[in-house]
Amino acid sequence: LKIWSELVARFLSAGDVTRDDVIQVSFRYGLFSGAFGLHHGAEKIGASVIPASNEHTDRQIRIMQDYRTSVLVATPSFALLLADRMEALGVDPKQLMLKRGLFGGEIWSETTRQQIEQRLFIEALDNYGVSELMGPGIAGECCERAGLHICEDHVLPEIIDPETGEPLGPGKTGELVLTTLTREAFPLVRYRTGALTSLAYQ
Repeated sequence: LKIWSELVARFLSAGDVTRDDVIQVSFRYGLFSGAFGLHHGAEKIGASVIPASNEHTDRQIRIMQDYRTSVLVATPSFALLLADRMEALGVDPKQLMLKRGLFGGEIWSETTRQQIEQRLFIEALDNYGVSELMGPGIAGECCERAGLHICEDHVLPEIIDPETGEPLGPGKTGELVLTTLTREAFPLVRYRTGALTSLAYQ
């Protein structure tokens, strides 16, 4: 938990989330690791956390209004569902205190990002986790939004040819393989994620 919260705190901070923020975690609190990871990371940086879980959309919106939520944590599809419901209720997102959204838990596109930003008037940032290894905290975007920053001191990334298993060089697209480096009470794991991506070193 200590490592997990530290890694999540990193990408929260990279996304310009601070101790002054009110973070509404709209992931379901249960066996899915996303909610707890974001919750612990937010507490690590000293932010206020609202464990809204998967409450009905009307309640989510009411929480945003009552507690002046500044950061929304959710799946991208749920963010768009909230935008739909705000329109139906006549709630103007510009009247809320929302300024940023940290989204994950499903695949989404740049088109989806633009829709979220245009409809909720927030900056939308991506984060990446793998439940089999830890959950959120493996990688996250900073405010530049030019790709995900991976925590290489805790997770070793490789790109391999998905057919042959041969390693590929920087910039080549292939399957992402992650090896845990610092997990405790658990053996070293080299995990083939099945995700196709590339690595850029700077």
